[in-house]
Amino acid sequence: MDKKDVLQQVQRDFENKRQIAEAKAQVVYDFACKNDDFAKLESERRNLVFDMGKNMFLGKDTTQMQTRLDEVQKAQTKILEDMGMSQADLEPQYECKTCSDKGYVDGNRCKCLQQAINKLLSQNSNLCDTTLSLDTVVAKNDLQGDVIALFKKYLANVGNLSKRNIFVTGGTGTGKTHLVTCLANDLLKQNYSVLFTSAFNLN
Repeated sequence: MDKKDVLQQVQRDFENKRQIAEAKAQVVYDFACKNDDFAKLESERRNLVFDMGKNMFLGKDTTQMQTRLDEVQKAQTKILEDMGMSQADLEPQYECKTCSDKGYVDGNRCKCLQQAINKLLSQNSNLCDTTLSLDTVVAKNDLQGDVIALFKKYLANVGNLSKRNIFVTGGTGTGKTHLVTCLANDLLKQNYSVLFTSAFNLN
């Protein structure tokens, strides 16, 4: 699964989350509107909101309308409380309050979308430990220190490389897997897709 496939999958997941949240809210709203008093107040509330918007556009005073709107909403809240609900139950309960599960804010990726992308990339990377990083790893000898320095240089320039595959060889217990995992996790944080495998699995 490449980055394009990952992004499409995450966007589908986000759209599904939005639809589920909105469908649940609609069910609650429809149930509340079965109460005749609530339904009448809701109709009045909608008309008030529309008329207030029109009057504000025309520069007319909306003080009385606002007062009545507050009264209507207060009455609705009381009815909902008697039904064991609240105004919040009528609104979709999105997981992310910043982007409402759209994944984007002002055309930019929301933090929640990037986290979901990184999580899926990690799940497809074959990495056994997603907490390791070149920023925190400690070299046990000079050779590991040289490899860490080389990996950091690679990480800083990976965007300019036409060939990005890495093949590491060495004796058993020299730290190959540990250090490569650190690099792979740091690449995932920069939104690069990663696939880790061993020579044994290539046979």
